[in-house]
Amino acid sequence: MKIPFSYQTFSALLPNETTAIAYYTERHSTYCPGCNIRLTRPLRRRNPLLLRCPQCGKTVSVFTGTVFQGTRADLRYWLYTGMLFYFCKSHFPQFQLPHLLSIKSIKQEVGATSDQTMRRIYTTLRQLFDSTDEDDINFRNLIFQPLYLRAQQHRPFSLTYDKIHRRHPDRNADRGTTERDSRHRPNLG
Repeated sequence: MKIPFSYQTFSALLPNETTAIAYYTERHSTYCPGCNIRLTRPLRRRNPLLLRCPQCGKTVSVFTGTVFQGTRADLRYWLYTGMLFYFCKSHFPQFQLPHLLSIKSIKQEVGATSDQTMRRIYTTLRQLFDSTDEDDINFRNLIFQPLYLRAQQHRPFSLTYDKIHRRHPDRNADRGTTERDSRHRPNLG
C-alpha cells in the first residue's frame, strides 16, 4: 500500500521532538506510581520527559506505563506510525495491518536508520491497535485520533481502491492476480 500521507506533511504538524513531547503531555497525564498524584512539573527544563513527585521525590518518565516506555527513538516516529495505523483501522477495518503497511515502507518514509527501532515501533503499535482492551482503545483514541484529524485538515486523504484492477480485470491475469486479490488490496493515493 502506498503511504497515505508523507512524513514531511506530518512534520509540518510536529516539526521537532520538543513539539511532539508537548503534544503528548497535553493529552496524557502522568501519575506518581507511589503516591498516585498527577505530576506536572518537569525535573529539568531541558528534559521535559522526566517529572518529579512533590510528595515522595520519585522521578518518573512521562512515558511510564505506556507503549512508549523505555524508548529512545524520536517520538515523532511513534506518533507518525500510530497515526498511519489509526488511519488504516478507521478506513480499512477488515484488513490486517501487515497487509496495509510494511515496516520497510514506514522506515523509508521517516528516514530511520535502524531496522530494529522501526520493528519495535511497528510491533508495539500493532499490538496496541489489535488490542480490544478498553484502556488501549482509550489511549490510542486519546493520542492518535487528534493527530489524525489535524493531519486530515492539513492535507485530506484520498480513499480510492486500485481503479485499474477494477476497470481492466484482464490485466490481472497478466500479473498473476485474480479479481478477488485486486479487491483486497487498497490503494491510497
